[in-house]
Formats: sequence, structure tokens, C-alpha cells
Amino acid sequence: MSVNTALNNQPTHQCTFCGITNATLKGVMISDPGVNICQECVLLCVDLVFGHSAKHEGGDHREAH
Repeated sequence: MSVNTALNNQPTHQCTFCGITNATLKGVMISDPGVNICQECVLLCVDLVFGHSAKHEGGDHREAH
């Protein structure tokens, strides 16, 4: 897998979650067909997941479906 590290100042991608474009982003944008997520939204998700896990430490709290 090759990674393109060239700087692109044109707004070609927009975060699906917060709406920021790659032209104004100060970080990375993870893009896949149909969805994009910026670095800030990834970090927010990590904080939410690990914060939730810390509150419920000590057991398997997955819901049965």
C-alpha cells in the first residue's frame, strides 16, 4: 500500500462527521469510498470509547442481541 504525502490545498474531501475539508485540516483525513473522517473526529471517538470502557471496567458489557 502506497501513501500519497503530497500537500493538496484544494478541498477535495470533507469529514463526514464534522464537515471540515482537507484544505483547512491540520492533520490527516482518512478517506474511503462513501466516508471520510478527520484526525480530530478519530481522537474524539477514541476518547469516547476508552472513557466509556474506563467507567465499565471489570467485565464484559456487550449487549446480547
